[in-house]
Amino acid sequence: MTLGDGSTFGLQSSVHGPNDSTTINYDRVAVDAGAAATVRFSHVRRTTTIGDLAIPAGSTVTATGTVNSGGEVTTLALATPQANLHGTLELTFGRLSLPNAGTLTDGTLMWSGGALALTTNSLTGTTKFGYNNGNQNALTTLQDYTGGTIFKSGVVTFTNDNQLGGATAPLIFDGGTLRVNTSGA
Repeated sequence: MTLGDGSTFGLQSSVHGPNDSTTINYDRVAVDAGAAATVRFSHVRRTTTIGDLAIPAGSTVTATGTVNSGGEVTTLALATPQANLHGTLELTFGRLSLPNAGTLTDGTLMWSGGALALTTNSLTGTTKFGYNNGNQNALTTLQDYTGGTIFKSGVVTFTNDNQLGGATAPLIFDGGTLRVNTSGA
């Protein structure tokens, strides 16, 4: 599926029981060059896995989701290396799962959602990683991306420098707080 500028695509699942969970898989979701599109994840207690998220440089996909009254949220999983993600992916909801090393090697990931599950070095190459989240986030895995870390809001806690990207990765502040966890926990 390819999304043009200003388009919105809603991903919804059918109604299930309160303890059911569903995984929805998409082989490819793409956006046109220079486009700004929105993908709405409207199902809760579900995981959506996208095999190839193709975002050209200069394009943006904003992923939004829902949380129901019980606090259950949607999870977006990018389970394979994303060779075609060169633009910006802005996530404003739930959980993000990047379970494999080398999942993102380019582009920009702006995070303003809840839980973040990163595997060691799931962000590599020239990837930029940004926080625009009013919550407190703890970085716990080693990452070697070189594009830099962008702070817009919220508090990000880390224990080791290598959780903020490679040794030459810049820290870019446009708000937000970076806090060193000196207890090591």
